[in-house]
Amino acid sequence: AAGAASAVGEVAGEWRGANQGPTVTYLQLQTLLEEKGVVSSMQALEAASMASRNALREARSSLDEAAIAQTEGEIVYLHGIFVDSLSHSATPSSESIPPEISEILVPPHTAAPNAPTRPSLPALPPTASLAYAKVTSAISDRVEETQAAVKAYLKRSRAMPPVPTAPTAGQPFNAQEAAQNKALALYSRRAFAKAGEAAVSGLAANSVHAFAELADAGVRSLLELERCLQQQLRESFSEDGKSSMEGLSAGGTTCGLGTALLQELAFLEYTLSEAAKEVGQSGREVCSCMGSELSGESAALDEAVTEFRRGLEVDAAYVRSRLSEGIQFLLPICELVAPSFRAQTQKPLNVD
Repeated sequence: AAGAASAVGEVAGEWRGANQGPTVTYLQLQTLLEEKGVVSSMQALEAASMASRNALREARSSLDEAAIAQTEGEIVYLHGIFVDSLSHSATPSSESIPPEISEILVPPHTAAPNAPTRPSLPALPPTASLAYAKVTSAISDRVEETQAAVKAYLKRSRAMPPVPTAPTAGQPFNAQEAAQNKALALYSRRAFAKAGEAAVSGLAANSVHAFAELADAGVRSLLELERCLQQQLRESFSEDGKSSMEGLSAGGTTCGLGTALLQELAFLEYTLSEAAKEVGQSGREVCSCMGSELSGESAALDEAVTEFRRGLEVDAAYVRSRLSEGIQFLLPICELVAPSFRAQTQKPLNVD
């Protein structure tokens, strides 16, 4: 594999015999996720989900058939919007987002049909909103770094020395000077192609850290929202019945946050992939004017871009699976605080 493929992350092919093929392992990205505490945060989310599920099972056991039937409609609705939020967020567009989720995005979300854009800020409780702000900050920083790196590379293409042309009949011709000019044009373009490979490797390193930062901040925002929902459940049994999530639907808020996180991921993946594509295209155009003399360098750059984009897809899919799993961990607590279910439950539930 090209250097960019191993640097991008997580993807490393370990050959074990000519007939066994490569074994793909998760290396750099998984290590960064562990270092940032994403694994422990996911474990905390899973433990909270299990506690909520146990409380839900206990509460249901005390309901009669009529009461259970009254709660089924809302539970089916919750499962529906959770499925929609997870299935439509990989390629976001204004038409693909369910109305129940788009209503809690402020302002109304719009997106180009083919190019993912950053989502609007979801309506969240204050503490969860602060946690989500770290997601947007991390993405903004990494996107700026990516754009600056590509801009610097493209700027070099405008400084290429001209390619010598064939002498015109009747014009004086200096063979030595022509050879020097050709060598200079060849050298500068070969260096530009190599710089393109280095730029792709830089994008690779940037992408791994960007995905790790997104996963870390995203899972922490989900964990913070889960704590807010637990607080809402406790407050629903208080004498005044007031809630810190006044006016916010538990299911809609959770799916709104989940949709926003997955759209941020889609935007980040698209931005990095297009950046590498632009580097490869510029390098290819600069090398093409030398005919076949730089075909090897052009092919090497194309391979680096291809391997990077393949690795990028694997990294993004891995982070998407972590975020999707975290979103689903909040389903039981959303069921517990659903209005129809709460109306049938008379005693406080222990979800700690």
